[in-house]
Amino acid sequence: MLHRNLAVKAASLLLAVFLWFWVVLNEENPITESSVEVPITVEALQKGLALQQDPPHAVVRLRGLQEDLPSAEKRVEAFVSLRGLQPGSYNLDVQARAPGNISVLGIRPGEIPVTLEEVISESRAVDVQMVGEPPPGYELKGAEHTPETVRLSGSGSRVDQVSRVVVTVNVDRVVPGVATSLSARAVDSSGREVEGVTLAPSQVRVMLEMQPVVVSRTLPVVVRSRGELPDQFRLISVKVDPPMVTVVMPASRVEEITRVETESIPLSSVRGSLTRSVKLVVPEGVNLMDAPEAKVTLKVEPAPAPSDIDNDQAENPEEPTSE
Repeated sequence: MLHRNLAVKAASLLLAVFLWFWVVLNEENPITESSVEVPITVEALQKGLALQQDPPHAVVRLRGLQEDLPSAEKRVEAFVSLRGLQPGSYNLDVQARAPGNISVLGIRPGEIPVTLEEVISESRAVDVQMVGEPPPGYELKGAEHTPETVRLSGSGSRVDQVSRVVVTVNVDRVVPGVATSLSARAVDSSGREVEGVTLAPSQVRVMLEMQPVVVSRTLPVVVRSRGELPDQFRLISVKVDPPMVTVVMPASRVEEITRVETESIPLSSVRGSLTRSVKLVVPEGVNLMDAPEAKVTLKVEPAPAPSDIDNDQAENPEEPTSE
């Protein structure tokens, strides 16, 4: 009898301890409920078929230990099965999966409409779209891209939404003359990206052609004059220092501007050799990098008597440009 009483007492004690731990644990980590929103995915989609529209999100109600729910919510899945379905429209039950220690109490919506279409594929030209400004000192002349067309695939209704295939180039982030790989996007007529279509290839190599806005050139200095020397004098030589100057000009005017001229020197008042500082004249939009003046030396001597002209075999002197 005493032995039986001891066994009963021991069992009662173990049950009491178990109940105590169960109460304590449930007070610290009670069973509770929560809801999580997740995207609805599709399973068993047959090759050659595509969804007309992406499924919506679903709200899944869960039940489990309070400390387990936060991590479990990240692993909850909502899905519909397309196994064996052919092109057409269906209302499909939404199912949910949760980790083993978490129970799924419900899911909303319980079913969703799904339309399956055959996949179509077609080629589209790539449109390069420029944004931003070229680096300082450069202007954009054009762009080359490879490939020029890509293959667009998806359900018929989605492909029909595609207005253009574009590659957006940030001009200020691209190195001129260096090819850069950029992602191509399928967009509708309003410029919004069309989801659910694939591009092959998805990357396009783009190379921008730029040229300097301004260039530096070294040009000859040409002395200009106006009028004529008095009859009793003749010009022997013209020298200018410096004979060449450096200018900065728009790149578009390189062929047009080939020299820098001095201000005109009046010859009618010259009575002998002279050296004079003369301002240099540059066209509008051209900047002179050297001194704004040049030193011009005119070597002048009395003209020979008329009787000596026929015997004069001297070479003609270099003369300034006359106006």
